[in-house]
Amino acid sequence: RPGQYLIAPGAIRLGPIMLYEPVDMTGGRLNVQVPSNASSVLVVGAGNEYRAAFPTVSVVDPANPNDPRITRIEVPGAHTDVGRGYDQGIGNYTLQMGRDYFARSGILIGQLPPELRPGASPVMVHDSLTDGLGNQIWSPRSGGRQVVVTPNPPATPGP
Repeated sequence: RPGQYLIAPGAIRLGPIMLYEPVDMTGGRLNVQVPSNASSVLVVGAGNEYRAAFPTVSVVDPANPNDPRITRIEVPGAHTDVGRGYDQGIGNYTLQMGRDYFARSGILIGQLPPELRPGASPVMVHDSLTDGLGNQIWSPRSGGRQVVVTPNPPATPGP
């Protein structure tokens, strides 16, 4: 029933939390601030994510901007690099980072399989402003609109 709880909000201690490049797809309608009963939070951000369609959201309470429970680490790459969606190296490092963070917090997780460990695959950094050919396809977040770009014409052979 609305307004009735088995356990009061905030009564259960939350252990460590890890977030990979949190984004807001609700237009600001979702409260993403860290709950007061969370012990610690590690946020791994994408240093090369610029798309307006994926706005990074802060989990910091504006009333407590220096919350010591929250640590943000920014790594190179786009949103999908950080979360290991591209499977091209950077995600293996952030996966290991998460495993180690939880282990130091007392949550034991087995070792990563060899193919998921850092160094198991070449690292490729994606920049969300450009496509695979280096053409700008998105404007920075400040503009928030997709840019229409004419691909570079092929080079003309010399004499």
